[in-house]
Amino acid sequence: MIIFRNLVVKEMLEIIKTGVFDSSVVFKNMEKTPERITESFEIELYVSGKGQSVIDGKEYTHEKGNLLFIHPGQKRYSKLSFVCYHVHLNMDSETAALLAQVPLIFNVLNYSEYTNIFEEIIKLYGTRSELAQLMLQSKLYQLLHMICSDSRLDSVATPKPIKAALAFMEDNFQKHILLQDIANHVNLSPTYFHKLFKSAARMTPQKYLSELRLNHAKMLLLTTDYSVEEISEKCGFTSISYFDSHFKKNYGITPVGFRKQKYTL
Repeated sequence: MIIFRNLVVKEMLEIIKTGVFDSSVVFKNMEKTPERITESFEIELYVSGKGQSVIDGKEYTHEKGNLLFIHPGQKRYSKLSFVCYHVHLNMDSETAALLAQVPLIFNVLNYSEYTNIFEEIIKLYGTRSELAQLMLQSKLYQLLHMICSDSRLDSVATPKPIKAALAFMEDNFQKHILLQDIANHVNLSPTYFHKLFKSAARMTPQKYLSELRLNHAKMLLLTTDYSVEEISEKCGFTSISYFDSHFKKNYGITPVGFRKQKYTL
């Protein structure tokens, strides 16, 4: 329950834990996690890894962009190693009913949009003010709405040029690529491609590419010992000063400051 300016607000979504999970840190020198029965809803967005999750006896591969949506009472363990964003939460029966048809796993279209909202949830969860808790509930519902909507999209609903463009950016974000380069790759004019991409991905190609680089940088800051300069180069930024200022503009903190705030389970 949240009390904000004498207004009592019932928390319909209760976070059990959230953060960035790196299996190589939590389960050192192990090939798999202990088997367990889930006690809450578990939402995981995979950012790297070669492992699998085994849920109720069925194996699911950990691939970047895969979102796992697990219900309470399911038996699971994971084969290592992998890195993922996660949030474990309880929810009221009405909300759970709305999500009953969400598949156990699907690949998200707008990966950057999901990583951004996970980051916001993690930060808000660590802030105990009443206003922050109200915002946290809002972000959780936003995440659930995205999951509910995106999981219903048939693969045909995403135009092939957009899928090809996403793959091209994933493979080449370390390089200096322009809108013209991406449009040429999918054989479309820059103007038409820009319009088509924005309609499908809910953001411009330039914004997507920028967030792709920033998200990759965040994961390198969290999971490696690369210097900030090395990370800047690996993520396609033209200079370390631009990387530093662009990172701070988007997240309100420098890359060095972000690394010091490593989120844990």
